[in-house]
Amino acid sequence: MSVNAFHRAFVYGIPEYTGPDGIKSTVFSPVDDDDDHNDEVDDDDDDNDDDNDNDDVDDDDANDDVDDDNNDDNDDEEKKGIIVVLVVVVVVVVVVVVVVVVVVVVVVVVVVVVVAVLAAAILSFYLIDLAY
Repeated sequence: MSVNAFHRAFVYGIPEYTGPDGIKSTVFSPVDDDDDHNDEVDDDDDDNDDDNDNDDVDDDDANDDVDDDNNDDNDDEEKKGIIVVLVVVVVVVVVVVVVVVVVVVVVVVVVVVVVAVLAAAILSFYLIDLAY
């Protein structure tokens, strides 16, 4: 919110609106305290009163098998994904190492050739001087 929006909110009051679920809200509070259906939550799970919609908690394990199967499938997919990522990382590391080794070998060969050519040139001038 901008400074002007805060100023308008405190001078003229914070507008109240009804969300898509029918709960009245303001900018700063998600639930209006005048609504009775959200004031109390029944913590007693034994009696399962019909007057409170929040008591309908699925205590049975009917969905556990489905979730476990899905989790196993997800675990397999995650393992495959991890293996693919590891293979890609290993291939990239091997390629980088090979490129670095090739570059180092090429640099060493070029330096040896340059030193050999310079040595031959220096030696040839020395031999020419000895001949005369």
